[in-house]
Amino acid sequence: HKGSGKAIIADTENGPILKLEQFKVTSGPDLFVYLSKNRNIKETEDLGEFVSLGELKSTAGDQTYTLPENYKDYHSVVIWCRAFGVLFSVAELQ
Repeated sequence: HKGSGKAIIADTENGPILKLEQFKVTSGPDLFVYLSKNRNIKETEDLGEFVSLGELKSTAGDQTYTLPENYKDYHSVVIWCRAFGVLFSVAELQ
């Protein structure tokens, strides 16, 4: 599975958001956007503690997700297949 694009955190009037820009990921069932507390995620076992930002809106194109108040505790954005417990793509937050 492959993904590409940029993951950007932006402050808005309504609070912080995650912006996926120029985004594209391999199609799959039951895809969700997670924030993981782990860094350097290379495989499924590396996911660790996470929070869900919701179902992936589209496998291509710009999209936004509301972040939790404690988003700074998380270090990676993960595209995850919930049905099969499979890692699709990862971007580290800086």
